[in-house]
Amino acid sequence: MDPPLPPPPQPWYWPNPPPPPPPPPLKWDNSPHVALRCPKVFKFLNEADALCNGIPTSFPHFQSLPPELRKRIWNLSLPDRRLLEITLTVAAPPRDCEQQPRDVESRSPLYTMKNHMGNIISGADYRIRMRSTGVNSPLLHVNSEASSEVHHIQRVHIPVHGSSTSHASRLHLCPERDTLLITVESKRNVAHVADFIHDVLAYDAKKKGILHIAITSEDGPSCEDLPIDRTIIHPLAQAAVASTIQRLQSVGFIRLIGGAWSHMFSDLMKYYLDLGIPNKVLVRLNRAYPLWSCRSSYKVLPVDPRPVSRYLDLIQCSWDPRGLIRGWRMLESSYNVSPISSDKMRVQIATKPMVDAQTYAQINTLAEARDFREEEEKRWGRLFIEGTFSGLPNPDDEESIEFAENHNAIGFWSIPIEAFGPVPEVPHSTHMWDMFVVRDLTGFQSQIELGLFDMS
Repeated sequence: MDPPLPPPPQPWYWPNPPPPPPPPPLKWDNSPHVALRCPKVFKFLNEADALCNGIPTSFPHFQSLPPELRKRIWNLSLPDRRLLEITLTVAAPPRDCEQQPRDVESRSPLYTMKNHMGNIISGADYRIRMRSTGVNSPLLHVNSEASSEVHHIQRVHIPVHGSSTSHASRLHLCPERDTLLITVESKRNVAHVADFIHDVLAYDAKKKGILHIAITSEDGPSCEDLPIDRTIIHPLAQAAVASTIQRLQSVGFIRLIGGAWSHMFSDLMKYYLDLGIPNKVLVRLNRAYPLWSCRSSYKVLPVDPRPVSRYLDLIQCSWDPRGLIRGWRMLESSYNVSPISSDKMRVQIATKPMVDAQTYAQINTLAEARDFREEEEKRWGRLFIEGTFSGLPNPDDEESIEFAENHNAIGFWSIPIEAFGPVPEVPHSTHMWDMFVVRDLTGFQSQIELGLFDMS
């Protein structure tokens, strides 16, 4: 038997050794190879304000200042703007139902009580449910002088129970600073919106009432929260609604995009087909959308300072925002008032965080916003491994990851209504408004304001 052959000698490489084997492909998991693709930190534009507001300060000689100066300081400590999202619910079984529609005469016992100011109030059976957080100023708990100044600035003290005349449980409003986003629990109770508008006016010593209002629709383009049908509205409420519309300084149309809708796919394909242009990109995660929050205080920047131009060419608006605008125009027509000028009307767009396909998350802190963005990035990556986009190339690049890490915002875009095209004069509730509206907003970038919620 022949002896075994010795192993072949190892080759010598000259002048260079062979290249090393390629690294394993990037995967969306917790392996060390996701550094390029998966953002590790999430910085928010809101953080600068939060850090400044959180710095403890003291001024031992504050009480030695003149009273006028102290009041001025208290005034400046209050938020410049608040977005108060309220839902009107019924405190008793609904006064009207679909089987027995309510007319004006059936409401005649209402509007007979007066408040402590001697003004007639509706006496309606609605309750105010506050959905925003951070509404009550901490100055209310500093001392009597600070509390008094808060009540002076937020001068409208309306009971959370519409038929109550007591001083307990009141919502404090500043018409000049507060925007009211009003919804109803059921469309059968839309008359309560007119009751509430009347009562805000009745509790305002300056007779201004609501000056800034916003409307939205979570389930479609219709305006079920607007009291367009005057046949169910008390005459005094009709007069209050008409006068309020004429005094309004701003009207906002809020479109909140479900978090999963920022994973643009089918709406992109429809956009290209509608315009007859070839597909440039099949999928996209639009990271530029501001993230909606339940916080009430906010400020507005005249332009979005983030590098958002690469994202503005394809903005998903959910339902056509013009449906809300058309509904508002029908409200104005119903009350025979002059239309509000378009420069006082803007569309607000943000992405509303979703835990799953049916559940929305409430973002109340920066930590919650970071957790959501981290999970959103993970879900996005998994779509290319085992989900909807399996087999498609992930379009992310270095710039995408840099944006995800450093340019997040908790707030909303405020966009001129002209960016969405002419509003057709059609019935807002029966017209087939498009559910997948994509707009190119690059031409309006200099006019897009950025609202930032105060997360401190």
